[in-house]
Amino acid sequence: MIGKPELLGIARTLRLTPHVVEKDYALGWALAGIFAHKELTDSWVFKGMPEEVLL
Repeated sequence: MIGKPELLGIARTLRLTPHVVEKDYALGWALAGIFAHKELTDSWVFKGMPEEVLL
């Protein structure tokens, strides 16, 4: 688990809000958990945004 001081330091360094850093941290752990289960990695697909939307 990331502590509040570390979270605030990362947010400050990257010039992001602490909320964004915390959310990315939680999503990273969730994805790591999914990836750790073979039955999920073989059947789940995550779709990103179309490139046109990102431009």
